[in-house]
Amino acid sequence: MELLTWTELPGLDGRIIFVARRCSRCFDLIDFPGGQDGVYYLDDRTTMTRTPRPYLCSDNGVWSPHQTIRRWFWYRGSSTTSSPMWFLP
Repeated sequence: MELLTWTELPGLDGRIIFVARRCSRCFDLIDFPGGQDGVYYLDDRTTMTRTPRPYLCSDNGVWSPHQTIRRWFWYRGSSTTSSPMWFLP
């Protein structure tokens, strides 16, 4: 069995990272004019439950070394049809 480990990095070095269950990607920030380096994340925790529930979509945002954490769409209601997703150009 292969042993995997985490390596702490001092910074993102001009990267933008999108994190979600079953769909995480890392890109160079230069490919996203006007963007800021950071880790953008989606709340899709309801996909792990056994009983059908609305997708809460209550914890979406971005972590950046400059602003710590900024939450997005916390005021929106639940979705009964789809979990949150990234749309990338």
